[in-house]
Amino acid sequence: MADVPHYCSACGEIHGAGSRESEDLKIAKVNADRDIRIAELARAEVRREAEAAEAIAETEAGAAVVVAGTEAAAQVDEAVVENEVLEEIVAPEPEPAPVVVVPAPAMRRWPRHRRQATRRRKKKAVAAGGTAIRSPGAV
Repeated sequence: MADVPHYCSACGEIHGAGSRESEDLKIAKVNADRDIRIAELARAEVRREAEAAEAIAETEAGAAVVVAGTEAAAQVDEAVVENEVLEEIVAPEPEPAPVVVVPAPAMRRWPRHRRQATRRRKKKAVAAGGTAIRSPGAV
């Protein structure tokens, strides 16, 4: 079938005895395909650059807003401090009253009879084979 020209339904070309396209036409098609691909790539690159420029512009605008807010807050803080300084110069605060330290009363010891009773209980416990009971204040 290579000698008989026939129509190819897959690609839409006539195949067979010989190609009817000249070499110049083939080269022109290849160059056109190349130019189309280059244009598509250039368009995609321009689109990416435009998106990046837009993102940069948004970021710079946001930063400008933050800087302006910070500067305004700093001016307010500066005015507040200046006002406080002027108020102190005009009417200084009175000196604080002296602090009086009152000592706490000393702890009382247990009465003598309680101490003696505790000693007796400890002795009895030790004599009975147990351990001595410790009083809460003993170290």
